[in-house]
Amino acid sequence: MAISTTVLNCFQDSVQTKLGSDTPIFLGLNMQAITNSAGWTTFLAQLDLAISHGINLVSVYLPDTTVSSLQTLNTQLGSRNVRIILRFYFTADSTLSDSWLATQQAAITALVQNVGIYLPNKVIGYQVEALDGGEWFLLSADTNPSLSTVNAARVSYVQTQLASTIKTATNRSALVLFNAGYLYDLAYLNGSTHANFSTILTCPDIDAIVAPYDYAYARTVGSPFLPQGPMDAPLLHNKMWITEDDTRTSLAAPGTSYLYSTSQAQDVAFMNRNVTAAINHRTGLYVFDLDNDGWYNASYLWDAIVSARNAASPAQFSTLALLNDITLANSADGTPAYGVVPLAVSNLGSGVYYGIQSDINAGLLNTSNFSIVTSLY
Repeated sequence: MAISTTVLNCFQDSVQTKLGSDTPIFLGLNMQAITNSAGWTTFLAQLDLAISHGINLVSVYLPDTTVSSLQTLNTQLGSRNVRIILRFYFTADSTLSDSWLATQQAAITALVQNVGIYLPNKVIGYQVEALDGGEWFLLSADTNPSLSTVNAARVSYVQTQLASTIKTATNRSALVLFNAGYLYDLAYLNGSTHANFSTILTCPDIDAIVAPYDYAYARTVGSPFLPQGPMDAPLLHNKMWITEDDTRTSLAAPGTSYLYSTSQAQDVAFMNRNVTAAINHRTGLYVFDLDNDGWYNASYLWDAIVSARNAASPAQFSTLALLNDITLANSADGTPAYGVVPLAVSNLGSGVYYGIQSDINAGLLNTSNFSIVTSLY
């Protein structure tokens, strides 16, 4: 599918410029999992491997937003030349009330001010979570009020307001990223049939959408890469989709959940597949050691990542897998069911453009560019 020159030029003037690439491949690390000095050794060893392979962009998941955590991170980084996306979370109340929102906006402003003091000239963006490290989508349950008193419209409104606060506090110099979570599994996970995703896509203050890749059908050796949402849609809005690649490599501790890779060769195969998919779709990707267990603490992994990045190129797609924003993650008969959308996507295999109906309605996505247009429900 061809992307208009206007869209690409606007895109290159914003997210691409700040991340250094329109398909940035980088590292994600988790301070929450550090409990002792050995944890910092693992954290820094992986960072140094990335830097030695020419990758100095890192997403760091903070344990909290205190001055102490910022000081600790700065001390541990020492003189390393890195660009940081700070990932942090809020504890949300049951309604996302106006008073709660005002409190979080004040906290964000304070965080940005403290970053300027304790992590000067290092932070280029902020990645916002909710619910003590959970996902924003869990707050929305339009069709099952017993799970939540907040609807999708309120969740997306809060996200846009927090994004605006970050832009204001940083004089629009910082990137804003939100974790979208498991958009194809909403119905199973929280009973919701509405993500209000089109609102996020049109928000001028949100630069990137982050989501893991599929856990049900894409984690085993030889399986296709499958996103957890319409990964090609953000580019049409001058935004970026960024895959959180938390593949458990063979370096993970025995018994780690979703550990399917058992050899270096399989590790390399996963890196090749995932990085190539990111480049093919003009998206970003970061490999994320969730447990700070050294999942990416080996040079051969970074050799594979860089090799795949250099070999891949943007692709043209003949198949459009189309989603409907209003019934995102609904099954064909309107009954929420786990696995319906991921299974349908997995049956399509690779080489698929993942779009959303609202982009067709807005004139941003032309179905005539595809030989096959399929609705997942």
